Amino acid sequence: MEIDITLPQQAYAIFESLNYTPWNAVGEFVDNSIQSYLNNKEKLKKLEDNYKLKIYVKLDQNRLEISDNASGIDEDNLKKGLKPATKPDFSDGLSEFGMGMKTASFWLCRKWKIISKHFDSNKEFTAEFDNVEIYTKDIRKIIVYPRAVDNKEHYTKLILDELVLDGINEKTIEDLKENLASMYRYHIRDEEVEIYFNNEKLNFKKYDILIGKRTYGDNKEIEWRKKIDFTLLSGKKITGFAGLLETGNPIKAGFTFFRRNRVIEGLVEGVKIIEILGTGNTKRSQRVFAELHLDSFSVSHTKDKILFGTEEFEFREKLKGSLEEGDTKLLIQAEKFKYKEKPRRKQKSKKEKQETSDDSPQEKKSPPVKNVLEINISDFEDATIDVKGNINQFSEDMKNAYGEMYKIENVIRILIKNIEFNKGTSFLKESNYSDVDDKKIIRKINYGIDRIKKDEQEKGSLSIRGKHDLYYTNFDALKEIISLNYEKFFSDFFVTEKETLGVLERLYYYRNNIAHNSYLDTEERNYISWALKFFLTQLNGKINLN
Repeated sequence: MEIDITLPQQAYAIFESLNYTPWNAVGEFVDNSIQSYLNNKEKLKKLEDNYKLKIYVKLDQNRLEISDNASGIDEDNLKKGLKPATKPDFSDGLSEFGMGMKTASFWLCRKWKIISKHFDSNKEFTAEFDNVEIYTKDIRKIIVYPRAVDNKEHYTKLILDELVLDGINEKTIEDLKENLASMYRYHIRDEEVEIYFNNEKLNFKKYDILIGKRTYGDNKEIEWRKKIDFTLLSGKKITGFAGLLETGNPIKAGFTFFRRNRVIEGLVEGVKIIEILGTGNTKRSQRVFAELHLDSFSVSHTKDKILFGTEEFEFREKLKGSLEEGDTKLLIQAEKFKYKEKPRRKQKSKKEKQETSDDSPQEKKSPPVKNVLEINISDFEDATIDVKGNINQFSEDMKNAYGEMYKIENVIRILIKNIEFNKGTSFLKESNYSDVDDKKIIRKINYGIDRIKKDEQEKGSLSIRGKHDLYYTNFDALKEIISLNYEKFFSDFFVTEKETLGVLERLYYYRNNIAHNSYLDTEERNYISWALKFFLTQLNGKINLN
């Protein structure tokens, strides 16, 4: 059997440059498996007792395999499935464009084949593709090979060889597992589908929701979760739920957009809508989250973006209203609720203080600054301090902490500037990054820079920042720049990547506390002092810090 796969010769080459991520590309195959099951759900359950859809994804350095026990593909649907731009009969499901399997395969590899057997057929079909030959030799037809099989099995298996993914490593695999588990969380939580990645069953843990007393009205203790259901003027309906996280988490917080029960945006980190959650490290941006179903909207071809068009403003306004209305006012509660604090240290008695007086050899002073190789971040515990009493002393403590933090932040800026100058590169230039997620991070950093500049211009304020855009970045942006470029540009300056990024992450937390007028205790201030020496010691002689 021959199938016509005619497209303009350049079209297949364009598939390789689509804005896919590895998980969105693999998701195209998982979508097909789930839709194949949904289209024949009742028949499959009659064929097998206790039937459950199982999807297996296996990845190594040069091969990707996706297999399932869904309905399989019959001869007619195989012709439609392999012919480009032919929409399936059920185009209101997960497989809607009639292009996903082809575009994802061309994006991921150079050679691939599909093997499928439908539950109602006695034939297994196999088709093979050589992507390079197809668009260099303008091949317009492929041969599908049938094989007689005398059984009632049903399956589809795709084998992708000569992968073009750069550097498949442990992180690639972990990212794929995390994103796929999130993408199909609805089906996984419903226990209707089991997805395995390299024989590990994927799971998605539900977020723990806050239970606490209202900060307004009757002070009643409730679970902080509410139903979301509103309609735009066009008739498009948005449903789902929203809630407050039991424990603040800036990654889990935010909005997750579903379409046809598949996550489109907010896979690992929730979408942050500034008009609702505010800017920076706000309580809302750490606590408020929502899962929203937007089935009436279109999506990008790679299924990673909801296409709001001119309705985005209305959507955001009505979503904000939904979060604030009724008895469960999530935004007010997120701001005003007194979240549980860690236990305060037990105050010493008068006798204990005397036993550890200045004259006593048992005196325990503030922990000394450790050698770079000896430091363990876990040595520094968070502590809640009741800031009462000598406000002058507290002011002096925080003044010193701010000064040292200021030095650290600008030493890092000087380091980045030095490397840019010496290597002839720009860490803020999006085109210097090949990874799609890296590009998004840099785009977000540049957006923040432009926003600050625009704000200064609108207010007519005289900037005291340097001319370089780095002086318009926050500490988190500096941390991201080092993280994205560590191996290539920063590894010669520091002892280890894990330690350096760990220190930056800890400092980011303290930097936010300082910015929000929160008090740091002795151990936290000592950590900042140590961190300053950590950077100065390693950078001394390597760059000009003047």
